[in-house]
Parts: sequence; structure tokens; C-alpha cells
Amino acid sequence: MRHFLTSISIEGFRGINNEGNPLVLKFQPEKVNSVFAPNGSGKSSIYDAVCYAITGGVPRLDGLHDSENGNDYFCNRFHSSQRATILLSLRAESGGTDIEILVERDANGGKNVSSPTGHPAPEQLLRELARSVVMLDQRHFQSFVDDSPLSRGRSFSALVGLEPLSRMRRALETLANTRTLNSDFQLPALRQIAVDNRRKVSKSRNELESSFLRLTGQPLNPAAGIEQASQEACIFLRRFPAISTIVPPVRLEETDFAALREAIRNAERSDLQERFVSLGTELARLQSVSASVAEPDASAITQAIDAYAASLAKTRGKSFGELHASLSRLLSEPEWLESTECPACLEVPESPIRETVARIADQYREVEEQAEKLAMVWRASALRSNTQTLEESGASSIAPALRRVQPLDRQVETRVVATSDVESLVEYAKELLLRVATRIKELEEQRASILAQLPPSLVDITTAVESASILSSKISTLVDAEVELSRSQDRLASRERWERFVTRAKSIFAVAEVELSTARVMELESTYRPLYLEIIGHNQVLPQLVKSPTGEELYLRLEGFFGETNLHVAALLSESYRNALAVSIFLAAALDSSGSIGLILLDDVTSSFDAGHQYKLMEVLLGKVSRASNPVGPQIIILSHDGLLQKYFDAVSSDGRPWLHQRLKGAPPRGPVIVEGFSGNRIRQAAETPLLAGELDVGAQYLRQYLEHVLLEIIQKVKVPVPIDFAIRSDRKLVSNCLDAIKSSVDLHARAGDLILEPAQLASLTGTLVPALVGNWCSHFETGALASFSQPMLLGVLANIDQIRACFQYQCSCGGTVKARYYRELTAKQCGC
Repeated sequence: MRHFLTSISIEGFRGINNEGNPLVLKFQPEKVNSVFAPNGSGKSSIYDAVCYAITGGVPRLDGLHDSENGNDYFCNRFHSSQRATILLSLRAESGGTDIEILVERDANGGKNVSSPTGHPAPEQLLRELARSVVMLDQRHFQSFVDDSPLSRGRSFSALVGLEPLSRMRRALETLANTRTLNSDFQLPALRQIAVDNRRKVSKSRNELESSFLRLTGQPLNPAAGIEQASQEACIFLRRFPAISTIVPPVRLEETDFAALREAIRNAERSDLQERFVSLGTELARLQSVSASVAEPDASAITQAIDAYAASLAKTRGKSFGELHASLSRLLSEPEWLESTECPACLEVPESPIRETVARIADQYREVEEQAEKLAMVWRASALRSNTQTLEESGASSIAPALRRVQPLDRQVETRVVATSDVESLVEYAKELLLRVATRIKELEEQRASILAQLPPSLVDITTAVESASILSSKISTLVDAEVELSRSQDRLASRERWERFVTRAKSIFAVAEVELSTARVMELESTYRPLYLEIIGHNQVLPQLVKSPTGEELYLRLEGFFGETNLHVAALLSESYRNALAVSIFLAAALDSSGSIGLILLDDVTSSFDAGHQYKLMEVLLGKVSRASNPVGPQIIILSHDGLLQKYFDAVSSDGRPWLHQRLKGAPPRGPVIVEGFSGNRIRQAAETPLLAGELDVGAQYLRQYLEHVLLEIIQKVKVPVPIDFAIRSDRKLVSNCLDAIKSSVDLHARAGDLILEPAQLASLTGTLVPALVGNWCSHFETGALASFSQPMLLGVLANIDQIRACFQYQCSCGGTVKARYYRELTAKQCGC
């Protein structure tokens, strides 16, 4: 439901002090409302107050640098309490009692929102009012035209109610960004881990098959699983009577190998047999280690180190990275969004600061990604794991303090590793492999010597048990590897499903958003073009909004430009034409919002317009846009300091049209600001009051304004013809020229015999009033010679002005009450009275 602003009360906010006596402005939803004030009279403070109440901020303060302390300037500097209050009165479109919402700001910047009339959700109501098209000033129109196509497209989305879709599209694009996905979900690392785990499973399977062959003398069926291999190994061991009762029937992993060895020792106790078993156990373990370590390939690690070094070389080091990270955070804060300065040096660089910071941030982000990739490659490398296994094998005789894998772990973590470290580790691993091979040869020779001294049957059992022990460990290793592979594949699969989903969602959403926003552009064209053409007054310049077929960009083109086609708005149109286009688009968006916009507040939006275009815009607002003439149109409130518009406001608000005009007076920011409505009686009172008080100079100034107002009103009401220069030039609307035009027209119709004025009115006008004004006052006033006029004389002039007006009015009783009414023209009445 729409809500309209019926009044606003302001105290202690920005330029409005009014301590103890708030400034109160009343508005009428069914009329166009205008407020005139010279610059520095508090007009923009009214705009800021409404903006703060609705949105919680003031753009001109929010855009200040931190060093300028914008938060210190919301409250009036001269208000004793340093507290600002803004009271909005809103009326629902359906009618009913007005809703009051009180917005307060204290000296510490705290904001409190309440409803004196008891509205249950005042903050939500304010949020519903906070549409992009509600608060408009010159900056909005200039930025809309001058912005980049991308920023303009996003602003347009906000205008036509598609901002949530635009935000969603940007969010999806961020989520689907390849770099973001790789960084946040570590997809390259997970893919590498899955590859490594598959390699481990394959390696463990090969080792299991090799151990099975060593135990049984038969190759394992390639289709056989772990359970079958375990079961066949148990069957093979149960062939030996000495241990058959101890071996489990199915699962080799459940075998108690210590019990098997004890049974063998009990069968034939001898030191040689125990020594043979011990050597066999060590030999099997070292053979397993040797079999698991192939020739180390360090190319992947060295490539990762080189990639990290190359990315680091593009930057200026860690300290500069921290600096640019701080700059990125600063530039994303609201107070820096509109700034082009560097937050570090407060200067404007040649290239856009955000592009520079983003580019450098990307470089440091690449360094982090390469560092993470290096750590991942190192942790997953066979070189690291195999070398560590060799160090812990016992055959290498390397003391823990002299081992190299853990120090390299720390070097990789602190990013001080070099390719030479990897090359050294490769040679170190080869040396350890050689030591293991030497120890294996020694153990085989010792076992061969003992084997010659032991009974053959016992040797076979011992060999089978140790081979089965190794096979059992390989089964466990393969099970663990398969579990880890399954986990890594599940993690990778779930994240890849998200990657596919978000990438497809981004594409689908982008296409739908483009189609919808393009349709909105086409729908809006039928509204903004007629408004634009009516404001500029001709059809030689025909603008066109062009939506990008794939992105969010929105281009301003000229479909027609004095016979030329497909040109760019910013390159050709003057400021007034560009702003007229932006105004038309904003107003069209308000009208095209299905009647959801209740209020538009315009602050000095005609600064770049000439007088003719100003009047055209006002007529468009009155006759096409505002609720006064359009049932679905918004309530229009205009704030202006333009003197020409002030005369227009005075005229249009006094001729019976739906327009409410008010004027601000006062001495802000210290003194109070007051508001006064406009009417002819106001000027008359402003003239009469100082005259009665003896202030003749002041009263004479207002006296001339009152005379000018009455004469121009007569000319307009009874359609007195005037010269063309009088009609189009404000400097020709002198009192004497007005009197000349009226007198000439009256004389013409009197000679023609069709003058509607009564004989007494004609005699009074031509015989007394006009000659008295011209001869005794106007000519003297226009030459500045007022010293000879007394107070009674000036009060008499005031009465003469009223009598001149009465000469062009008749007594009408059509409405049941007799009242003075202007003649329709000099030859006819408005009615049959």
C-alpha cells in the first residue's frame, strides 16, 4: 500500500536549528507541492532530513572521508541538546488516520525510530518508502548519464524494482567465479588428493598381489577382492599342522601372529630359529619399504615452487600486500564508495584507484593460491612420504635431529623453500634407498646362513608366517587407502556438484535477468520518450535505452539526432538535454511501478535547465506524473531556489490548479527557519503591516509586488492580449507595461461596443484608478523617488489596487453564496449571473 507525506516537523537537524519551535511543513497528497527558498535557507536540510529518516543516511555526508568526520554534522551545530528530531506524518492511500513516525538522532550518532501514533512497525514502513526513485536530486541524474554502462544498468535495475535480481546475479557470478571456487572449495587440491589416493590404492593393490604371490606361490586373481585374498591366505596357512588350529578360517587380519610365532618356537626351540624369525621380520619390513619407494620424481614440486616464485616476483612483498588488503577493505566501506581518491595518500591517481587496488589484490591472491598449491603438492607427494618412511625404517641410521623431511615441512609452511632443497632431498632419498638395499642384502645373507642350519619344515612354516604377516599389513593398508579414496572422491563429488549447479544457475539466471530487464526497458520506452519529448519541446532528438544482450550494462543511445542515427548521448547532448533524459527515465520508472511509488521528493533538479524547459518539466509533473492528474502517479514535492520557478509556483498555485506552494524564510543555521504559504493576501498583508507601522520603504517594496501580482492576475484571468516580448521576457513584465496592456485592451473593446465591464467599473478604471497609479505613484516608484509619499498616500494606493481588481470582477451567486468572480474575458462572464 502506498503512503503519502502530509507533514514533516524538523528540529536540530543539519541547517535547521529551530530550538523549541520545530519547522513544520504541511503537504497535500492530491496536489503538487513546492517549497521555495534562497540558497542557504534550509531547503536542502529538508531534503537531507527526509533522506535520513527514510534511508538512515545523507549521501553528501556519507561520502565524506573518514578524516572529515561526516557523522559529526547530522545534528545542528548550534542546537543546545545536539539532538535532532524528524517527525513524518504519513497517510495511507486507503485513507484513515495519519501515521506519525519519529526519527531521533543523538549526539553520539545513535538513531531511534518510534511511532507516536502507535504504528507497530515504523522501521519497516520507512524501508518500504526507501525506493531508488523516491529521493532525487541533480546528482542522481548526472551520475545516471555519466556512469559506466555497468553502473547505469544496476541503477536502472534498482529504478524498475529489479535490484534484488541484480544483486542475486552478482552473487551468483561471484560464487561461480573459477578463482573463487578454486580458492573457497580448494578444488585443485581435492582433485590432486583424489589422484594421489587412487595412486595409493593402485600401489597398495600391487603390493598386496606381490605379497600374496610370495606367500602362496600363486598369483592373485585380478578379479578377486580383499575378502577372497584374505580367505585364500588363511586356507594356505592352515595346511601347516603346527599352526592350523591358531589360524582363523576366513579373515587373515584377525590372525594372532605373535601366537603363531610362539607355536613355531615351541615346536623346536632354538636360538637359531628365533634369530631366523627376527631376521625374517626385519627383512620383510625393509623389502616392503624398498618396494614402496620408486625413483623419486620431484618435477611437480619444483614446478609448484617456480610458479610460487614467479607470482611473488610480480608483487612488492608482504608489507605491501597487507597495505593493499587494508585499502581494499576501506574502498568497500560506504564512505569511500563514491570517492576516486587513494585512502592512503588522499590523492587522485591517474588510473582509477579501485582498478589499481583490485589488480594488485589479484596479484597477492595469486601468490596465496600458488603457496597453497605448493603446500598441497608437497604434502601429497610420494617423495615426501617415501623419504619419511625411509628415515623411519631404521636401516638408514639417521638420528631424528638430522632428518630432512620435517625441516622441509616447516620451510614449505613458511614459504622459504627453493628448488635446490628439493634436488638435495632427491639425492638424500637415493642415499637412504642405497642404505636400505645394503641392509636387505646383509639380512638375506644372514638368513641364508641360518637357513642351512634349520630343519626344512620349520623354515617353510616360518617363511609362510612372516609372508602372511606382511600380506595382512598390506590388506590393512589397502583397506585404509580405499576408505580414504572414497572419502576424497565423495568430498570432491559434492563440491563438483555445487560447481556444476552454481555455474549452470548463474547462466540460467543471467539469461532470465537479461530478458526481464530488456523487457522492462522496452516497456519503459513508451513512457519515458513522450515525457522527454514534451520536456524538450521538439522531436529532433530521440533517445533510446539499449540493454546489453548478455550482461548488466545499459547504454544510452540516440535513435535519432537531427537526421543522424545510432549515436551516443554523452558525446552529443548538452547538460540540460542529458538531465531531461534522466529525469524522464526516473519519472517513467515511478509511473511504471504499478502504482507502488507514493512519494517523489525533487531537490533542485532543474539547475541546468533554461526557463522554457523548467516550465515544461513543471507542466509534465503537474499534468502527466503527479497524483493530482494521474490516479497511479506519486505525490510530488519540489524543492527549489530558482527565482523564475518561484514566480511560476506563485502563479500556478493562485489560479485554482492543484498546486500547493510554500516559501522558507529565516537565518539558518543559528536562527529559526519559518514557512509561509503563498496567496495574494499574503503579499497584501506583507505590504499593509509595515505601512501601518510607519515602515514606508519596506511597505512600498511589497506594495509594488502586490500591484504586479494583481495586474498579472487580471491579464491572465480575463485573457488580456500582450505583446510577444511581454509574454516571453520577464524583464518586460513591468507595472507600467501591465497597465498599458490592460488599458489598451479595455479601450479597444469599449470602442467596439462589446466590453462586459459595467459603466461604473469602466469609469472608475479609466477616470480615476489607472491615471492615479500611473501619474502619482508608478512613475515615481520606478525612478526611485518615494520621499514625497506619505503613509495615507501609500495605503490609498493599496486600496486602489484592490479596486482595480474589483473592476474586472462581478458578483456570482451560482454556488449559493454571492462572491466576486473574474470575467471570463473582457466581453463575457464565466456564467449566466
